Amino acid sequence: MRGSLRERSPGVWELRVRTGRDPVTGAYGQVSRTFRGPKRQAEAALARLSAEAADGRHAGTGQTVGFLLDQWISQLEAQGRAPKTLDGYRSLIKARLRP
Repeated sequence: MRGSLRERSPGVWELRVRTGRDPVTGAYGQVSRTFRGPKRQAEAALARLSAEAADGRHAGTGQTVGFLLDQWISQLEAQGRAPKTLDGYRSLIKARLRP
């Protein structure tokens, strides 16, 4: 995965790498970092950031936490978690995360 490198001011570099498409929304994503130091070190940092993005460490989704929690509960149901456990998780979500 390629990225871009731009010097914002002397010794301060902006590193950008595309992370691919969001699986839910289809929009392209990118990760950006600021690096301070010489150009050669900035290029090495860009290569590391690009490798991380290629491994999927910076992939994300544009969905809400609520949507992701619903997906998580559905996954737990499919795995056969006990109904009482699922009820406990739902009550915690309702009381603490979705007031």
